[in-house]
Amino acid sequence: MKPWIKVVGAALVLLIAGVVSVIALVKQYDYNNLKPTIAQMVKDATGRDLVIRGDLNLAVSLSPTLEVFDITFANAPWSKADGSEAGDMVSLKQLDAKVDLVALLQGRVDVDYVVLEGLTVVLQTDGKGRANWEFEAPGVVDAAAMSSESLMLAPSVRDVRLKDVDVTYIDGATGKRLHLVLQRADFKADSVVEPMHGVLAATYQGLEMDAVVEMGSFSHLVGNTGGQFPVSIEMSAPGLNATLKGGVDQPQAGLKVNVDVNLSVSDGATLATLAGVELPNVDGLTAAAKIQGGGDRYGFNAIDVRVGGSDLGGDVVVTLAGQRPRVTGKLTSKVLDLGQMFGIEEIKTTPGGSEEKMFDATPLPLDVLEIMDAELDVQAGQIKLASLAFNTVQARVKLDGGKLDVAPLSLIFEEGDINGALHVDSQTLKITSTAKGLDIGRVLKAFGKDEIMSLAVNGKINVSSTGDSMHQWMRNMNGSVQFSGRDGRLNHDTVNSLAQNLTVMLPWVQHKDASVISCMVANWPIKVGEATAETVLMDTPGFSVAVTGNVDLGGELLHLTIIPRAKSSGLTSFAVPVRVKGALSAPYMDVDPGDALKGTVGNIFMVPGNLFGDLLGIAGQNNGAANANDPCFKALSGGNSKPTQAPPLQQQPQQQLRPTTPAENLGKALEGLLGR
Repeated sequence: MKPWIKVVGAALVLLIAGVVSVIALVKQYDYNNLKPTIAQMVKDATGRDLVIRGDLNLAVSLSPTLEVFDITFANAPWSKADGSEAGDMVSLKQLDAKVDLVALLQGRVDVDYVVLEGLTVVLQTDGKGRANWEFEAPGVVDAAAMSSESLMLAPSVRDVRLKDVDVTYIDGATGKRLHLVLQRADFKADSVVEPMHGVLAATYQGLEMDAVVEMGSFSHLVGNTGGQFPVSIEMSAPGLNATLKGGVDQPQAGLKVNVDVNLSVSDGATLATLAGVELPNVDGLTAAAKIQGGGDRYGFNAIDVRVGGSDLGGDVVVTLAGQRPRVTGKLTSKVLDLGQMFGIEEIKTTPGGSEEKMFDATPLPLDVLEIMDAELDVQAGQIKLASLAFNTVQARVKLDGGKLDVAPLSLIFEEGDINGALHVDSQTLKITSTAKGLDIGRVLKAFGKDEIMSLAVNGKINVSSTGDSMHQWMRNMNGSVQFSGRDGRLNHDTVNSLAQNLTVMLPWVQHKDASVISCMVANWPIKVGEATAETVLMDTPGFSVAVTGNVDLGGELLHLTIIPRAKSSGLTSFAVPVRVKGALSAPYMDVDPGDALKGTVGNIFMVPGNLFGDLLGIAGQNNGAANANDPCFKALSGGNSKPTQAPPLQQQPQQQLRPTTPAENLGKALEGLLGR
């Protein structure tokens, strides 16, 4: 064998032996001895303590793999200044990293991937301009100010993978906490100065969500260069898609944002879960807004929400500093269909025993009033609720501590102007309103009833009640309802139909002028759910008609008597009083003239002048008292402010017609009369 071959062979053997020896030494070296050095380096760079409680292992190859267990990184010192204990900023169960050895020998730190498993992160602000991801140590170097040469020594991490991540954000200005658990989060970037791309899978309130994130570089995120940190997020969940594009002013305590948000919802249950509250039907909802702000104040501008045939726009400000979120601003809508949103297809009764109950006893969701506080100006071209339509709605809405006040409130309902105020809280309802030119027939038609008459009325409502359901509100109601009108007509077809069925009981409807209503006035005082017909009068060319008795609103029962008074002796025989009884949803009538004639009939046909004047707008001498020459006033009260004795009504043999069911002819006739 040639000598040089022996020399080369010996050199190779020595080299291999040296490499093997180095590898053996590297493998035998206890890398836990490096933990104090690493901790000191982090302390010098950030001013905070890094503790590695677990082992530090290195698997040697051309791509060495590093394993580190049980790591904690301290929070900012001020995080405990208020006495609260936020814990460490970061805790990590395990870190795995693969490093390119060749690049390391060339002076570059090139990390192929980093895997962080069991990561808990607390992001916190103090409400005074500081965030715990900002480091205050003198040794911190602005990443953006690094030279290209120094960047060679900065780690180039191409792939960061996170498993089982728990992130909490604490807003120091409001004390609010946001909490998110990530099953998986993968972020990739070519270097610390290149944009990051991320894919996330998370679960919130049992709801699985996925997101794709594009954002700025790692150096921008942790540096102090200022400027907007770009963020773009596309999120999806069952029945929901959302996009967020814009940026976060960084560094900024409170995460000051300036983003455009777009949302589409095909399953409203998903949105309700994310919001943490019950929501009306918002399937098919699309929404867009520009969100600006930070800390405890955010502006939502250029709002554009559409669902079904409804729309909502405007600008609002949301403040989070109080006990509840507070919303202020202005909202506008062309059409707002509350019936569609809340699934109310029609105003209908609910089953209750042998009759249908008109006032539901199911508790109303009044606790929704405590979700937030608000002060809003609302304008809507039309607000719909089932068959009801309110036009040109303007309202000032104030919600404070679970108490809702809508005042002033103005709207047009079936061409009638309504102005008033509404108060609702967990136990109280108050309504005050005035109406002008409100057509009773159109109101009945809007509720799905027969348009029995056309009569525009002016009226006043002043009622209050307690309870948490429609039934309790009606049962406990106090106040009054007053209205009156002129120059109306009964529906001609309805009158003819009634005449065929009520010939015995209400023969006056056959009179030639029976469909003409000269005027009508009604005053219903209400006390603990009982509405009394104190002054209920109607005048026609042939008769004046009075109603006495009461309506039990809580029990939904009628106890009324209709008393006609003929204007000529030739019609006196037709003036037969009629009793109206039974449930509101299934009334019946019978005749008992003896009961109707108790007391002075003249007193029944008395309307106080001031009441008549206030409601009909008749100019008078004493605070709106009616003019004695007004034909309606004369017809209904004889033009006298004192009770007058009317001629005795001709007694009729007692008759009783009680149908076995509301479906029989007499019941059908009354249903038409009452507008069912």
